[in-house]
Order: sequence, then C-alpha cells, then structure tokens
Amino acid sequence: MNITISESNTSPVNVSLILSFYNDEQYVKDCLQSLVMQDLSSFEVICLFDKGSTDRTYEELMEFEYEPRIIIYEIDHVDRSTARNIGFSRSKGSIVVFCETDAIYRPDFLSTIYKTISKGYDMVHPIGDGLNVANKLTNLLEAEIWARNRKMKEGTITPLSAWAFKRHILEETGGFKQNVEIAEDRELWSRASKLGYTTVITPHEVWSHRLTESWIQFLKRSFRHGRGRQVFIDTYGLSRRDKVQFFFTLFSTLFIPCLIWLLQRFFVSLIIGFTLAFVLIYFLMIIRARYLFKHKLEWRVLVMYPLLQLIRNIFFSYGLLISVVSLYFTRFWRTMRKVN
Repeated sequence: MNITISESNTSPVNVSLILSFYNDEQYVKDCLQSLVMQDLSSFEVICLFDKGSTDRTYEELMEFEYEPRIIIYEIDHVDRSTARNIGFSRSKGSIVVFCETDAIYRPDFLSTIYKTISKGYDMVHPIGDGLNVANKLTNLLEAEIWARNRKMKEGTITPLSAWAFKRHILEETGGFKQNVEIAEDRELWSRASKLGYTTVITPHEVWSHRLTESWIQFLKRSFRHGRGRQVFIDTYGLSRRDKVQFFFTLFSTLFIPCLIWLLQRFFVSLIIGFTLAFVLIYFLMIIRARYLFKHKLEWRVLVMYPLLQLIRNIFFSYGLLISVVSLYFTRFWRTMRKVN
C-alpha cells in the first residue's frame, strides 16, 4: 500500500518535481536541501521511497518529513519508469520535472525551467555540470559534460532527452514506457517529439551531477547502457549511432582473430605498422579533444581522454550487441510459435 508521510500545502502548484529513491542514502540530504532552497514560490517535491531499499534511505527521507513542500510516498519495488509514472499520477503541477537523486540543484533550477517553458516551448532539457571531481576518471567525465553543454549552447548538437514536460504531454503520451530502465527519458522524449512537441535547453547550467564512480562502476554503466537499449531499439529501430556501434563490435570481434593470425605470419612489420598508426590516430584524437573542450585541462587528463572513449565504446558496443541479438532472437521465437 502507498502511504503518504507528509502533505504539501493546498496552494496552487505550478511545478511538480518527481524523484524515485532506491538505496540513495548518501544523496538524500544534499539533493532535497537544494530543492527546498529553490527561489520559485509554487512547487511540490514528490519523493517515492522504494521499499526494496536496503540502506538508510527511509531514515534520511524522514529528516524532511515536516517540510511542507515535500510529499513522501512508499511504493513497492518497481522499475524506474513505473516509479516515475506513479509519481506523475500523484502530482498536481502544470509542469512536471523528473529529477535525478544523485545531483544538487541550484536555487534557480525551477524558476529557470518555468521561465523557459513559459516562452512557448513544450519540453525543457536543463543543462548541468559535474560535481565532486575526485579522480582522473571524473575529471574526464566533467570535461565531457562541459564540451557537450557548449555544443548545445552553440546549436551544433540538439538535446536527445528532456526532464521537464507540460502536463498534457504526459497525459497524451501515457507517460514512461514500462520496463525501460535505461534512457527512459529519451524514449518518452522521442514519442513526444514525433507528435510535434518542441524542446529547448536552459540558457545556463542549473544543476550539478555527482561524479564519484570508479573505473569498474564506469565500465559496468557503459555495458548496461548498451544492454538496456533493447526496448528502445524494438520501438524505434537502430539509430545511426547504434548502427556504427553495432558494426564496430562485429568488426572488432572478427578483427582480433585475424590480427593474431597475421602477427604469426608477419610479426615485425605489422608491429611497426600498427604502432605508427596507433600513435598517429591517438595524437589526432588528443588534438581533437583539446579543440573540443576549449578550456584548460591537465595534459595527463587530456591524454587519457581518447583511451576513455575507446574503452567506453567497447563496453557499450558489446552491451548493444547482446541487446540486438536478444531482440531478434525473441522476435524469431515469437514468429516460430505463431507458425506452429
């Protein structure tokens, strides 16, 4: 049963924020304190506590029990998309914002979204930056965020997801698609965009994402993002980027045994050739990264960036390969069952 722990005030609500907490005890305090300090007057924060949590998330949430703008619900352990739909069904705002729990939000986060979407847009992608840079990996991730934000501001790339939606869009689309754990915001954004709804980014950074993961966590996340695209691919097919990643995986898988065979035949010549080619390509990638970031980066961080890209692409691609194979095997199996 869903239990309301506290009630918001009865004044009209312009914006509803929805967060789903699952084993997030280390994030609750900073996240909610930053949301309580928003400079927008009319908003509510709907917190969904997943009863499958095994840490002190519940106790941390109870520290905000008497905050009038925060409403806390207990829900059964469900996937991320279902949790967000539950939050939407409990919300009152004309604008609904789905937030991340491992982030800190600047005081003008909500007011900026509200002003931006009030200019006639339907969806808003709030841009952010990195927080708590603790090691070389997080330095690289933060640099990548800076570069992506700059390119969005310049208009050279467009956002591929949205956090904030006008309420009627969620009602028309039916909200998030169930059982989508990865890129669920992108999947919803894709359906809304096909209906003609417009997207805009915020004019400046309004939130900060915690960048504290280790290399092992980073590799697991890269693989999981590739593996989790099965539902997205089933609905929309392979995007151009997915096709590149997919064929990269097949090529690299076939290339390795061929390389081993060639090394046995032409060892010295191939070693020299591959070494020179690798050094040249790596040097060009470093120059590209320097141009891409356009701000001061430590050279040791800059030199590692191409390696980070390569490692991430490998793990993402193999996750994607498993996702595609699993999808087409499932389709084949369903077809065979219908025939029989």
